[in-house]
Amino acid sequence: MDWITVYTTGSDIEGAFVQGLLQNEGIPAVVMNQSDSSYKFGDVKVMVPPENVMEANVIVKEYLENR
Repeated sequence: MDWITVYTTGSDIEGAFVQGLLQNEGIPAVVMNQSDSSYKFGDVKVMVPPENVMEANVIVKEYLENR
């Protein structure tokens, strides 16, 4: 199954937070950390299954509006 990125950040802590928000709503979510551990740059992506993308996007949008 090809999971789809619904949120990208530079912070592993923020990625884990968004993952938790999605999981609390019953949406399976994983964090893919593509940052370089030595230099602390790169992307941290939160991904969900295709069937959950629309609902996840609503939750992420609400998070961004209220942070």
